[in-house]
Amino acid sequence: MIVTALRFLALLVAGMALWPVPAWALDPRLEVTQYGHSVWKGVERLGRGRIDSIAQTTDGYLWLGTSSGLIRFDGVRGVPWRPPVGTLPDNRARALLGTRDGALWIATSRGLAIWKDSQLVTPGQFDGSIVNALLEDPDGTVWVAGSTKANSALLCAFRATQPVECHGSDGRFGRVIASLYRDRDGALWIGGRDRVWKWKGQREEAYDLPHPIMALRTLTETANGAMLVGTNRALLKLANGKVEPFPLPEEIEGQGVMSLLRDREGALWLGVADFGLVHIFEDRTDVFRVAEGLSGDFVLDMFEDREGNVWISTHTALNRFREATETVYSRAQGLGGRVLSVLQAKDGVIWTSTSDGLYRLDRGRFEKVAPTRSSALFEDPLDRIWAAAPTERGYVKDGRFVPAELESGGPVDAAVQDAKGNLWFAQRRAGLLRMPASGKIERVGWPAAGEDAIVSSLAVDPSGDALWIGQASGQVSKRVDDNVQPMFSLQGTAENRRVLHLRVEPDGSVWMSSRAGLWQFRNGALRRMAIAGLPCNSTYWSLAKGDSVWVYTTCGLVELDGKDVAAWSVTADVEANKVPMQSFRDRIVMQRTRIPVGQLPQTTIFTPKAVQARDGRIWIAGIDGLYVVDPTRRKAVDVRLPVHVEKLVSDGVPYSPTQALRLPPQQRDVAIEYTALAFAAPEKLRFRHKLEGRDAEWQAVGDRRVASYTDLPPGSYRFIVSAAGENGVWSKEESAIEFAIAPAWWQTLEFRAACVAAFVLLMFGLYRLRVASLARQMNATLEARVNERLRISRDLHDTLLQSFQGLLLRFQTALQLWPSPEGRDVLVKAIDQTAAAVTEGRDAVHGLRVSATEANDLAEAIRSLAQSLATEYGPQRVTDLRVEVQGSLRALHPILRDELFRIAGEAMRNAFRHAGATRIEVETRYDERELCLRVRDNGKGMDPAVMAHGGREGHFGLHGMRERAKDIGGTLAVWSGEGTGTEVELKIPARQAYALQPPAGLAVPISLSGHGAT
Repeated sequence: MIVTALRFLALLVAGMALWPVPAWALDPRLEVTQYGHSVWKGVERLGRGRIDSIAQTTDGYLWLGTSSGLIRFDGVRGVPWRPPVGTLPDNRARALLGTRDGALWIATSRGLAIWKDSQLVTPGQFDGSIVNALLEDPDGTVWVAGSTKANSALLCAFRATQPVECHGSDGRFGRVIASLYRDRDGALWIGGRDRVWKWKGQREEAYDLPHPIMALRTLTETANGAMLVGTNRALLKLANGKVEPFPLPEEIEGQGVMSLLRDREGALWLGVADFGLVHIFEDRTDVFRVAEGLSGDFVLDMFEDREGNVWISTHTALNRFREATETVYSRAQGLGGRVLSVLQAKDGVIWTSTSDGLYRLDRGRFEKVAPTRSSALFEDPLDRIWAAAPTERGYVKDGRFVPAELESGGPVDAAVQDAKGNLWFAQRRAGLLRMPASGKIERVGWPAAGEDAIVSSLAVDPSGDALWIGQASGQVSKRVDDNVQPMFSLQGTAENRRVLHLRVEPDGSVWMSSRAGLWQFRNGALRRMAIAGLPCNSTYWSLAKGDSVWVYTTCGLVELDGKDVAAWSVTADVEANKVPMQSFRDRIVMQRTRIPVGQLPQTTIFTPKAVQARDGRIWIAGIDGLYVVDPTRRKAVDVRLPVHVEKLVSDGVPYSPTQALRLPPQQRDVAIEYTALAFAAPEKLRFRHKLEGRDAEWQAVGDRRVASYTDLPPGSYRFIVSAAGENGVWSKEESAIEFAIAPAWWQTLEFRAACVAAFVLLMFGLYRLRVASLARQMNATLEARVNERLRISRDLHDTLLQSFQGLLLRFQTALQLWPSPEGRDVLVKAIDQTAAAVTEGRDAVHGLRVSATEANDLAEAIRSLAQSLATEYGPQRVTDLRVEVQGSLRALHPILRDELFRIAGEAMRNAFRHAGATRIEVETRYDERELCLRVRDNGKGMDPAVMAHGGREGHFGLHGMRERAKDIGGTLAVWSGEGTGTEVELKIPARQAYALQPPAGLAVPISLSGHGAT
């Protein structure tokens, strides 16, 4: 049996290592009314339906089983839950269990379901069975209990590597199992309707119950190992083989117990039918009902979460009880009046003086000891508790209050005990007094009159026998061996200078509290501490404990880091270097509005205002109650605060937070919902998030639990969120979701690359066009120059050279005829022709700029040229010269007309000069579609080799005609054969040949026959 117990203990320790356990739970010494209490009503936050069961999974979520389905709860929002695949056997969960492997077990009246790793499993052997109870052992075994369709009890064990093992089909556990419990010895307790079984190994013990069990979770054990069973009439205790009633207050006797819970600190919680909540610890019992704030008196289920909070579901709402940042003792704990001073006696008992009397704390509640009101408290060397009021004084001895006078010196303003056991106290009129261990009061040298002589605070130097004395005037003195030496005075007004509290540290530093702030006297220097973020300056009391310094101010209790205070003590600029607050409790205040005018200055004379008890708790007189702060129970900084991204909603479509989530293109509204799971104070959680791919820094968003984006372009993103609890420390755990927004076709890289390529090509094309344009301009310039040179060469060939050729012939003729009169005539004509040649050369040069033929009558120009050539070459050669015009005359472009004239002139010169022709015909035909110029002769024709070569070597006549025809857009054709004559034909399209307007004064067709024909 010992081996089995040790094995179970080892498994329990191993299980605790796997399952996070808080450092502390609710303080069992307190009453329920002293816990922090919050209510969530179903119609407000959690949907419809009462809450029958509560569980918590390893991810931190609370799961609530309601009559209409499951709800996942994060302390702020309740989200109805449905499995994404599959369905639950029944929407109503009779029991819930979160196991260490992260699974959620769901017991219903129609079967069992297991939700794990996004998969829902419904074991077939439980189809149609009523499942009432779920229990996990330290080794991971899960027990499932209830009733089968055959109306027999069902008890099955699920083990990771073994088949499901079931019991109860033989009727050994009756018809139904309602509750399961594993005790500290490893025994499994099975609760039926009217019997309880203890099952351990092969041993089985049965206990008949005098009253039936009416609820599902009604088994637990006491601090000494006795089993408790809740029935419909009483709470029963099973110990030493006996079943007997568990003692409860008389008002609870006979009430049905609906649920049982023993929290981690050993306190017992009872849900009593139609009575509310009962809280039991050791020999103290307190009740919490609707009158105290419970949402309803009919308790359905109770659950303790990993942080130590206790959740209570009633038929109307969900309640949470948590450890408060401070505990308040007030009228609910028997304390009456305004609290003015507090003291812990040597025996550890807490005493307090109020405006109603003298009170003593006994087992969590205060009892009134004496009616002496508004007193300063101190304990003398004889262990007597003195209450010194302005009008009466006395002490408590052996539980009785004995009126007595210290001296006829009025009220006591301060008291302290030195290392030798001497009690030092100051009376208003008598001055400074000393009470040695004998109890006899002794006067010491001190002024006994005047406002400046009033002692307001005393402190003993722990390093010696020095007594530090603080006065109402702000003066601080030091008494050593009956020698009193003034040390310094506080600054400020007369009211603010009063020394309210003195504290001397082992290093000799002296701390003073006053309405002007917290002062330090160190190494002969006096300076005032500035606390960053503190909304007030007045201080009543300070305490250094461990790594913290506690300061009681008019606006609350402030905790400072001892390291920050030590650093401030050695800094030079005390005003610039403010000490940051570690925490601030603003409920602990000196509420001036509740104090009648004129009495406020007197409230500071009732001391002590605060004290640290031997158990580490700090007790503070707060006017409206006695406040208690327990630094030893402060929750450790939870750097593993669970943070979850719950859902991503894009354009109204929800997505689960899976990895590599890809959204469709053109998403305009993206919202990401997230949360953190800290149930003690979820409303104090603060969040920050960062969207990688968009945000460069963390975005602090306060308590907002959704991030919205309306400007996300296509791309990949990673959303990260972290949280900070009420302590302000950011959790090391972060939650992230990765997603990508697909681009539209015009947002793709390919499209953008194509656009860039098209732009580059466009720029390149524009560049090429520009280069080509510049090249064309240059080529046009060069071509114009070349054409100009060609034109000059043609003009010289057709005019000046021809004239010079004719002159040469005349000069030869004149030489032969000289000196006869005929020779003289020939010479005269040659001279005239020379003048004409000069004129013709000048006209050719002028023709480079303007038209050579000023008149628009092409036929007349050709006729004149023909007559001139006939005269030049002699009429004996050409007997028949015809110049004909066919069709209606049309206006011609001047340049084109000149070119036609040049071509016709070259053809006629060739005919006159080289052909030896007797008949020459020049025909100009104006058609609608073309202009045709034709020159024919009956001469000897051209050599076929010359025709094939395109002209005679060294001669440019035929080449010039072709170039001119090409320049004006015409087609030149030459037909010639030996002995058959030559025909030159030029055709020009009408759209290029004709000008828009016909020339003025043109006549209809001209015909020339013979010399001089018109």
